Amino acid sequence: MQIKSMSNVEHSILRTIVYYDCLNFPLTSFEVYEYLTKNPEEKGPKKIDYGQVCSALFSNSALKNFIEEKNGFYFLNGRSYLVEQRIEREKISSKKWKKLRHAAVLLQAVPFLRLIFVSGSLAQNSCHSESDLDLLIVAKSGRIWTARFFATILTHVLGLRRHGEKIKDRVCLNHYITDKSLQIPQAGRSLYTAQIYNQLVLLFEKEPNLFSRFREENGWIKNYFQAVSSAKRNGDDLAEMNLKRIKEIRVLLFLARAAEFVLKGYLGGRLEMFLRRVQGSKIRKNPMTHQSSAGIFVSDDRLRFHPESPESAVLDKYKETMIKFGLSELGRV
Repeated sequence: MQIKSMSNVEHSILRTIVYYDCLNFPLTSFEVYEYLTKNPEEKGPKKIDYGQVCSALFSNSALKNFIEEKNGFYFLNGRSYLVEQRIEREKISSKKWKKLRHAAVLLQAVPFLRLIFVSGSLAQNSCHSESDLDLLIVAKSGRIWTARFFATILTHVLGLRRHGEKIKDRVCLNHYITDKSLQIPQAGRSLYTAQIYNQLVLLFEKEPNLFSRFREENGWIKNYFQAVSSAKRNGDDLAEMNLKRIKEIRVLLFLARAAEFVLKGYLGGRLEMFLRRVQGSKIRKNPMTHQSSAGIFVSDDRLRFHPESPESAVLDKYKETMIKFGLSELGRV
């Protein structure tokens, strides 16, 4: 398969396309460059520019033994059907974005909520028709259980929350962190999570500069990518980023501030303790908590509920494919 004759640029491109093939996601040439992966253990790697990526993709190189191109998308041999699938899923995602933005506006009334990210398949514009709408919420430190309670009650009463078999187009409140625990722990870092956090889309920011702090405290994400992160995530392309952000509603923000004023002191502290005890007990009684402990994490600074996370399956498939191609040393995650 001419692996030995491939350049470092070609190795990086193949590694990237292999990984996103595991996500059933073909890439454009710019996306190949944007998501160009690397081993996080590499020290001071030589930067690869977009021109080098294009040259390798467009030329008759060793990459042709592994990848194909269709309508400007690149994928592993025999996977051309992914192109039509991606185009269809982008159309579906566009409709879901409209539904989410209408629903998320109401979350501005939730006390102690500081920031909302869109994550998962919607952030990548790869939803299928039955997909839910994943959110990552940043809450005020010391009030994460209170914020979760009000967000859950509000979305449930309005028929917007995912629960049971009600999944399609429902808001999935499966990840909370606080404004003092923005950094993703070492144990939660991998190529998979780097890709997830790199593609978060900012929806609402109540506390100034919190988004910038999140990026700064998670600089480790860049260790997995050759190029600079997407302009949309870096905040350089403000016009595009603002298209995704929800409009601030003064009445809802006032309700949140009023609730925070009442609950900021002793009363709020007691309520937080009560809600932690009640919600914690319910979480522990859920059978899925014990069946999939790796996907569920509960603390006063971080709540993560991903009992059916595909992370292990994706990374295992990635490693297997890299071994198959003779690139196992480059496939470490």
